[in-house]
Amino acid sequence: MQALRANEALNQSLEERLAQREAQLRVSFEATRALEADRSALAERARIMRDLHDGVGAQLLTAIAEVEDGRADPDRIRDTLTACLDDLRLAVDSLEPHDNYLTTILGTLRYRLAPRLARAGLTMQWDVEEVNPMSWLDPTRTLHLLRILQEAIANVLRHAQATTLLIRLARRPDGVLVEVRDNGRGFNPDASPGPGHGLRNLRQRAAQLGARLTLTSSPEGTSVTLLLPN
Repeated sequence: MQALRANEALNQSLEERLAQREAQLRVSFEATRALEADRSALAERARIMRDLHDGVGAQLLTAIAEVEDGRADPDRIRDTLTACLDDLRLAVDSLEPHDNYLTTILGTLRYRLAPRLARAGLTMQWDVEEVNPMSWLDPTRTLHLLRILQEAIANVLRHAQATTLLIRLARRPDGVLVEVRDNGRGFNPDASPGPGHGLRNLRQRAAQLGARLTLTSSPEGTSVTLLLPN
């Protein structure tokens, strides 16, 4: 009987020690996972800061040099500073928590753009479906996406002479479609070095997303579509 009791006590002690060890492992695992998440977030922020340094920093240095040399054109300086401010806002928005929901990201962009579109006399049409969260949409990719849309919309403001701008989000069997479309005068990408260069930049950013970018233009308007992976 004593041997049985001793065996039961030993088993209970082993079970308690095992439970304690499992609890310690769970705590250690959660701490490791949190540390990895923090490191990943810091790496994302570092990449975005480098991107800002190369982009915004270079634009500001150019503007400062023009002012110091007496070559500053007020309109060009204003456009440069506006572009820098837009880049900073996009970077901030890309780091905001959005739970991988594309509708949230587009909603923030809409809020940012509405005053400028209104000043330009552009009516925004909003046709956005609910889509599932996109787990791959980390801050760096979010910034690539926002910059594609920013560039497409900036081209409308600069060149299209449009009165309406459509932003559309729709589910497709092979992915998620994002479209920016205007009713402006259109252009020929092959005959326009400025937009052509911009299109190369858009395609490069789309490649970073694993997405397919398509541009079509006619005298009735221009459409930039981005097919994102699910």
